[in-house]
Amino acid sequence: MPPAARAEISVCPGRPKTQTEQQSLNISLTVFFEDPFWVGVFERLDEGKLSVCKVTFGAEPKDYEVWDYVLSHYHELVFSPAV
Repeated sequence: MPPAARAEISVCPGRPKTQTEQQSLNISLTVFFEDPFWVGVFERLDEGKLSVCKVTFGAEPKDYEVWDYVLSHYHELVFSPAV
């Protein structure tokens, strides 16, 4: 994975959004090397308010490992208070 890779995450691409989901919600993940570990920073922009969460991956994660982490652990992430 290249340093500071960034991805916009869509859990169900192509699925029509419900009226609730049409509200402004964007989530991004940036993965980068912060010596001595690879870390990821999730950014959640919900109706104009930003909150973040940092996770430590350790060794350089493969793309499929990052995606698996998102699918398996996103609901467990603790985001900062929104500002």
